[in-house]
Amino acid sequence: MPPSTKVTFNLNHLGYPDIPGNATETAKWTADITALGNLTNVHCKLSGLPQSTGGKSWTGSDFVPFIEVVLKAFGPKRVNFAGNWFILDQFAEWPAMVNAVDQGLDALKVSVTDKAAIYSGNAAALYNLTPHQLPDAKPETP
Repeated sequence: MPPSTKVTFNLNHLGYPDIPGNATETAKWTADITALGNLTNVHCKLSGLPQSTGGKSWTGSDFVPFIEVVLKAFGPKRVNFAGNWFILDQFAEWPAMVNAVDQGLDALKVSVTDKAAIYSGNAAALYNLTPHQLPDAKPETP
């Protein structure tokens, strides 16, 4: 195994994309995220979205393209949610941010099982923790 794959990395805040960003910056970020996603020892935190906008004028739909790139690059098993609560207060209220992430995951048709993994299971496995017992999820409808 190459030395770089012996260490597990968890990329913070999606690598801080510039949201909404210009096309050149977004294309570079996408290429970089895709390259990191090809490394099986790298995971990605689904966090820092409101602060990546630089302000409070954002909506959940602003985040969808960035969430989509991360999910495509890493797959739902190497993405983990983080709230970044102490910084978040400068850019959003907690419920609004969680709702925006939920809306993004729903818009991308992420399954209930994968959402549970993103919100808790993946981080628990990554950090070798016992996952929090989640309430029973409603069955998915096709």
